[in-house]
Amino acid sequence: MLRTCREFKRTLCNRYFSSYLGSSLQNHLYTVAQGMWYVTRLINALMESPYWKDSVIILTWDDYGGFYDHVEPPDVDAYDHGPRVPTIVISPYAKPGFISHEVYDFTSVLKFIEERWGMTYLKARDHYALDLRDCFDFNQKPNLPLVIPVPPHVTERNVWGCGYHPSVALPHTGFRPHYTPSQ
Repeated sequence: MLRTCREFKRTLCNRYFSSYLGSSLQNHLYTVAQGMWYVTRLINALMESPYWKDSVIILTWDDYGGFYDHVEPPDVDAYDHGPRVPTIVISPYAKPGFISHEVYDFTSVLKFIEERWGMTYLKARDHYALDLRDCFDFNQKPNLPLVIPVPPHVTERNVWGCGYHPSVALPHTGFRPHYTPSQ
């Protein structure tokens, strides 16, 4: 799997998205629409790549947007959960049209990774978190990618750094990562 992670990082992140991938576009410097289309381009690029067949995207926000929430957060520890935030699970193995009614938090993403890769938990919070598995059916026929077209009138700010955009076709042959099986 290490080889696959490195290939993904080198082909998608380094060549096409630059190091800006980890930064937030949905903040005060950009409009909500610019952030939405930026994320759409990133997800479209992954869906159109050979990596889609093995991918899980957990798209969530770090804020509830100030909207009133009629459900009080449950008490779980000294930090509680706070207001609910939207999360979308995107994968060939995500249950189509599924809405989970479980209580998750941000450590649920970590718990999913820990469970998948047989890792031990870091703290009590992720140890007791639910792991998002109810959102998936790994025995179903894989979902086809649903590429959302970006309207031609949507302008991009120069956030890509390297000059490549996700609309650039990904290389399917000839890529040789610097990898040795002992790593």
